[in-house]
Amino acid sequence: MSGLREAKKAATSRKIAYAAAALSMDEGVDGLTVAAIASRAEVSVRTFHNYFPSREAALVAYCQLRVDDFAEHLAALPAQIDLIDAVEELLVHMLETDNQGLDTFPVMFRALDVLKVLAPDAHEQIDHKALDDQAALRLEFESERERELVMHLLGVTALSALEEFYDLPDPRTPEQGQVIAHRAFSVLRRLGA
Repeated sequence: MSGLREAKKAATSRKIAYAAAALSMDEGVDGLTVAAIASRAEVSVRTFHNYFPSREAALVAYCQLRVDDFAEHLAALPAQIDLIDAVEELLVHMLETDNQGLDTFPVMFRALDVLKVLAPDAHEQIDHKALDDQAALRLEFESERERELVMHLLGVTALSALEEFYDLPDPRTPEQGQVIAHRAFSVLRRLGA
């Protein structure tokens, strides 16, 4: 019975977090209230507060779910793929499956933008350990600083490619995203050569 209860709690938490992300996308900062999130998630305000202390916490939870999903995708890639290739593959995969749902890069970017307005330091609550662990399996780091630098470079490269892709006029195609991602990561590879 406990396993079923935990699964239901996780599903409710996810539903609330995704409702916060949807509202941040649709309404921005002004429309992101606890009452609006609860309504969108079809739960009471009291239930919302049983799961999250604030609207910011719900957005952090959404972002955490996305980061964990990225780590799962990296873990599913063959171990012999190096870190740069693995992150590029992850980016291309996400662009290929990027549709109108809430598991998209634009929704995550919007949630992060709203989070920065509401609580500038809240993004630091997002735990990147699962991503870091996957990176460490593909590349041995000599120090914590080196790991931070490599992860930052990979993130900036991916973000640059995503910004270029989302700046394209509609309709964008996954093939365009793939070309942009390959070009961005080829620049990164040339730096390492």
